[in-house]
Order: sequence, then structure tokens, then C-alpha cells
Amino acid sequence: MAEPSKIHPTHRAAPSTPRPSRESRQAQRSVPGPSSIGDTPRSAKGHVGTVGQDKIRTDIAEQMTRELWQCPIQDFLAYYAPCCPTKESVDDAVAALQHWMPAGGSWRGFSNKPPSKMDGLGKKTVFGKPTPIIKALSKTSCFCENEDRRRDLGFHYMDCGGTPIKGEIDGSSFRVDACLTTSLHNIRPKELWVSDMALVAEFKKSSDANKVYDDRLKVVSAANHIMNDDPRRIWTYAITIEDEKMAVWYFSRSHSVKSEDIDFTKDRRTFLQVFMSFIFAKEDEMGFDPSVRRIIHEDEIRYIYTITPDSAPSRYFRTIAPIFNPRVGCIIGRKTRVWQAEEVNESSDAAIVLDNGGKKVALKDVWLDEGSRTEKEIQNLIFRQLQEIASARWDWPVGSLGEYTAAALRDFPSNLPFMRIECDGRGRKCKEPHDKAKPDAIILQPLPITPAPQRATKLRLPHSSQKHSSAPTTKSGHSSPAPSRASRPPRKYLAKQQYRLVYHDIGFALHDSQDLKTAFNAIRDILIALTLLFLAGWVHRDVSTGNIIVVKTGDSFRGLLSDFEYAKEANRADEPKHDPKTGTPFFMPLEIHLGSALASIFDQTSKLQSQEGREAGGYSDYRPGQETDYHPGQETDPPPLPTVIRPPLRFQHHHDLESLMWIALWFLICRVNSEPLTATDVPSPHPLGVAIFTNASVPSVDRLELFKTPGYEPLKTTFHPNFGNRFPDRFTALHMTLLHFCLHTVFPSTDDFRALYPKVWADFGRIIDAVVKAEGVDLVTTSSDLATEPQGSSEVDSDSSHPDAEPEEGAKSRRVSSQSHVSASSKKRKASSASPPRRLGMNTGSS
Repeated sequence: MAEPSKIHPTHRAAPSTPRPSRESRQAQRSVPGPSSIGDTPRSAKGHVGTVGQDKIRTDIAEQMTRELWQCPIQDFLAYYAPCCPTKESVDDAVAALQHWMPAGGSWRGFSNKPPSKMDGLGKKTVFGKPTPIIKALSKTSCFCENEDRRRDLGFHYMDCGGTPIKGEIDGSSFRVDACLTTSLHNIRPKELWVSDMALVAEFKKSSDANKVYDDRLKVVSAANHIMNDDPRRIWTYAITIEDEKMAVWYFSRSHSVKSEDIDFTKDRRTFLQVFMSFIFAKEDEMGFDPSVRRIIHEDEIRYIYTITPDSAPSRYFRTIAPIFNPRVGCIIGRKTRVWQAEEVNESSDAAIVLDNGGKKVALKDVWLDEGSRTEKEIQNLIFRQLQEIASARWDWPVGSLGEYTAAALRDFPSNLPFMRIECDGRGRKCKEPHDKAKPDAIILQPLPITPAPQRATKLRLPHSSQKHSSAPTTKSGHSSPAPSRASRPPRKYLAKQQYRLVYHDIGFALHDSQDLKTAFNAIRDILIALTLLFLAGWVHRDVSTGNIIVVKTGDSFRGLLSDFEYAKEANRADEPKHDPKTGTPFFMPLEIHLGSALASIFDQTSKLQSQEGREAGGYSDYRPGQETDYHPGQETDPPPLPTVIRPPLRFQHHHDLESLMWIALWFLICRVNSEPLTATDVPSPHPLGVAIFTNASVPSVDRLELFKTPGYEPLKTTFHPNFGNRFPDRFTALHMTLLHFCLHTVFPSTDDFRALYPKVWADFGRIIDAVVKAEGVDLVTTSSDLATEPQGSSEVDSDSSHPDAEPEEGAKSRRVSSQSHVSASSKKRKASSASPPRRLGMNTGSS
């Protein structure tokens, strides 16, 4: 087979993929596999792990059913199609193809029969008949609306049924019946690359419901994989033919649309109009981003991003390796990618690295709702507030919290515990839904039988700069959802716009930390970051392990808070949103996860007000304002609990603090080995961790029970013994402080929060001190292949959790002692309840 790169030697936005050598294929096999341990707290929007795409089609359909729209065919062609051939061009094509359009209303070779009536002919033969028609069409002249210049042929149609498809990420185990490629193949190649496929097509001779469903599963999952695999794709297209019914599909980060069916055997003019629109399209019209170039550098596939800041010259960054690149189950959403990158002088293949001392940066590529604030805009507003505070005299906080806060504000802004942004820029937009397009969940009606679980398939392109990315999945059973959830407004599918930014620092996400002391010292830094956000009057709304970046500074490490895309001014945090953006499910504050105030479901006769509860926490009556100053290493006792009062639900500063508590707990029971392991032991997540940390759209009953129960008994015996006998009480003190604030403070004032922060600082400090002092405590290595995938992260907040999703009716708590009830869908994608994906300085989520 001729190498595609030799067929088209010019620099294209969509370059072809060179054929790998034997050495590169051996190198691919030598890439080490993932380690052990599972469920990821942060893999955007139903991350599907490494399993083959053909094995998870039903899962993808389940996630995408509600994001599919249907549109009349002519409206589709006028609005969604890449270009609009003029009426005269279509007339000329009809005249030129008279040989293929005999009288009688059908194509030559179909004899006025639909495919289902062409007995004795297989699918390959039947749907091979349009191929010479499309090839003849490619030789006609095409002019598009509002253009004077004749269009060049841009894409090439090819029958490719059975041809293996490979890509840069795992899972390219699917086949398609036909496609449009960026390169001309005179003979069918032995394999196709995802990067060369601009449109995929699937055919069925029958219109039987099961056949139709299978046809659509294949085309939707293929489009899903293309959008996951290729960073250049803004949108992509597909065609399905089911018997005589043909439809055109458009897939983007804002929504996906299927056209209404046409009878392709009789509506020959529309058939020609469809294919003229595609084969004479330009690359950017087909969804290839001109600001991202795919190149070969040092025998690896790299990407060069062009970032154009406002009122500044463009800058160019060449990717080195992915830091975070989840393979998500939905197409719409944020689809966050983060790369390790280096700045170069231009976007060509010959680009050279700038003379900046070999500096490496983190480049984030994400989709935002059109018109929303960017992360840099939000960060600038926060920094402006903090700069005013730094230059003024302030009387809060005091004590050691005040000392740490003052140190962070010194030499502004270099000491702030936030990831600083070096440059950023907006990119292309995808379309919002057409006025005549309507949501249609019937397009992907699920079959009643779920496929059996399959082993992972790893077919990926060797020597790809994407191949080292890790985004683990999970194996754990999920506890039943809690029995209440607030109603949410109908979802609006807004147009989305690309946003790219470059972080000044580069490090690793907190969940990738292999040292517990480093992780908890980073958590202490984030306490200061949240204190600064409170001073500035902002809430973060997605404090998670993926948004805490550990950066090396000299001989030590420092935790920095990133991803402010969901941050809001505290006095505006209760504004209604069409897409709720409230955090990562593993670490989401319980009230936010429930969608209602905790007091509304809290049993007033529970242990909280009983003597048993007081003994569990070991406290006397609480008096507002009572606090004990804390200094790292200082041994002090925690103060007591307050009275229960019902508060309203708003995202407040204490919710960010609660997220940090869940992060600490995740480390303590999911990442810490409670017992030493031998060389042959396989670590597995603690049952309590599996029950508490789930990626459902509502919290598990176990998580709810833990948070509302003082001195939760199963938790006491879970902590590593080397933390000391007093450690469970120390965690209970922090837990109770946050719980009591939720229940006690109806309308929290600035003074209420000023009383809370020193208390949390002291409670958290005692926990951090105990962890840092402990010896002989090992962390379980994170993994990517052991269990069901987390559902949502950046995308429970906005993309993967649909507003109309309801908890299971009559759901019962799946208790810690019983972990055998794993749903069929949970068994399919392998990964486990303890391991998050590698990511740096971003959320997520995306989807």
C-alpha cells in the first residue's frame, strides 16, 4: 500500500498517518501495561477505559440516547452539512450521471428494488453498487452557495468493510462498511487510521428493528471513538442506510443530530446533493481544526496547537505526551485534554523549540459553553480581589492560619497556591441546535439484552504521543443511590467553543501522588487556597484530586489549586443553571450531590442529639464562636457539636471544605494499604471505599449514612493502625465540624465562616500531622484496568448527569458487608473504586 503521506506531500491540517515499521510495532507491544487498583474519581463523563469499542456500543448508546436530535433532511443539509452545492451544480451532476440514473426512478443495478428485496446478493455486493456512482460524481464540477470558485475534490469515498482500523488511543477494535478519507487509496489498504477518516458509514439490507439498532450503535460508537482519538476534531459526520432508508448524522461537542430518512434508491437528487456536500468539502468544513496540526516529530505523532491570546501574537505549542486524555462515553461535553508540551516558533513540521531553557508546560484543551467566562478571566477577577486584600490591613484570619495566609499573599502573586495561567485563547465554535431539530430518544432505543463483559482490546497506533496517557476505570459495585434528589430545569444544548490555556507550572495531579506525606502536605496548601477564595468572595465548586496539582519547588513539593471554570462569586452561587456544574462525584459535597439540604432528610431523633452520639465524638455542648487556635504539630483537643437547625441549600464556602474532607478520606481508605502486602498480593479497594466513593448522579446510601452519623462505626476500624489510636476521633472532629455547620447555620454570614475556617484548619491540621508523622504506611498504586468507569466528573456537573435522571425506585442500601451486587453495566468496563486518572490542572469533565 502506498503511504498516504507520499500521496499528499503538502502540509495539511489533517495529515495522513505513516505506516509503522516492524520496530515500531514491537515498541508498541513493549509499552508497559497499567498497574493495579481501580475506580477513578475523575474520568470525565463515563470514561470507558481500554476495552474495545465494539464491546461497549450499548454503553455508549445508553449515555448518548438523550443527546440525539432529529432534523428534516433539507434543513440538515442547509445548516449542518459542510457545504451547500448550488442548484446548478446538482443539475449538472444529474445530467452527467444519466448512465447511472435510468428511467424508472431507481439507480442502475437496483432494478427498482430496495436492498431487502435483492435476494441472493449479500450486503457487500448490494452496497457496493453506489461506489462507482460516487466516484463518477467526484469527477463533476461543484460550485457552492455564495462562492465563485469551483471546488476541488477534498475527500475520497471507499468501501472498507472488514478493514482493521487503528488509532492512537486504546479501543480501535471496530470496523465500518464505508468511509470518506483524506487520502486517495487506489486499492483497499490493509488497515485504516482513525486520523484519515472524515466520515463513516454503516449499512443494513434489512429494516428490522434489531438490525436498525445495531446499525446505529455501530455508527454512533465509531463517531465517538473518532472524537476521542483525534484532538483536531470539532465535529464529525456519518451516514447510515437501513434497507432503502438513508440518513446523515452530525456529531459535535454541543449536540448530535440525525437527519430524517430519505429513500436513497428513489430520491436520487438528494443522494447526489449529500455526497457532493461531503466529497467537495474543505477540511475545516468537515470538522478538522486548522489551529491543531498533526505532525511526525522524532518518529512520534505530535500535535502543534496555535493559541492566539486577545490582542497578542499567536503562540505555538508542540505536544510531548498526554497528562489527561479520557476516552469518554458521550460526545457532547467539555472533553478535557491536558498535554505536556513545549513552545515552538511556528506550526510547521520544521518547528524548533524556543530558547527558553527547555521549559515544559501543561497545555489544556477544553470545550466551554459559548459566552461563558474562561478560566483565566475568572482567575484574573479572583487575583484582583486578593491583590486588594494583600495591600490592605486585615484582621482575619489570625493565629497560624493567618500566618500561612499572609505568607501566601506575600510577593503577590508568586506565592499564591493556585496554578497560574501563562496564556490562553478561544478557538472554533460548534453549532447550536437548528430551530427545526428536536430531541429524539427513540433514535437509539436500547435492546433488552446487555452484551456479556469482554476483555480489553488494545489496538493503538505505535509511536503516538497519546499512548502514555492513563485514565483508569473501575471494577467496584456501586451502592444504591440515595432516595431524594431536587428537580432540575430542562437541559439546554448550548453551542460550545474551544478554549486552550497554558499553565505556568507543570506537576502531577494529587491522585497520582505515590507518597502519602506529600499528598497531605498538599492538602494543607489547598486549605490556604480555599481560605484565600473565601477572602476574595468566591467558591470553587469542584475541589477534586484532579484539580489539585503537586508541583516541585526546590527540594519540596507544593499543592496548587486549578480549574476555576466552575468557580463563582459566593453571592451568585445560587443562580439557576441549565447544566448543573457542581463537582466530581467522588468528592462532591453531600448536599450538592443530593440536590437538597441535608436537614430536609435528616432524622432529628438520630444519634446526633443522643448521648450515644456525644460519646462517639467525645464533645460537650457547642457555643458559636468557640475555637481553638492550631499550630502544625500542636496537640490540642477538638471542640464540641452544635444544635441541629434546617438550612436552605446553596453552594457555599463550607461545601468546598467538605470536598477536601472527602479527598482526604479517599486517600485514607482507598489509597492506603491497611495491611502490608507480599510480592504476590494483588491490592484491592477497601469495601467501605467501594461503597462510599461512587460515580453515580446521586450519593450512595452508605455515603449518606456516614456523613450524617457521628463516629460512623465501620470507619473507625478502617484507618491504618500506624496513624495512632486517636486518629478516628481526629477525623470525626473534622467530620462533625462540617456536618454541624450544615445543620446549624441557616443563613451563614461572614462571621459564621470566619468562625468555621480556623476550626477546620485545626481539625484538618491534626489529621495532617498524624499522617505526616506516621511511618510504614504504603500507598496502593493507581491503575486503569480493573472496574466500572466513573460516570461524570467534570460532567456530572454539566454533561453526564442528565437533569431528568431519577434514583432507583425503592432502592435499598448496599451495605459494606455485601459487595456482590454489581450491575450488568458495572461489570462491563473494567477499572476499580480507588484510582483516578492522570491529569494536571483541570477539571472535567467534560464530558
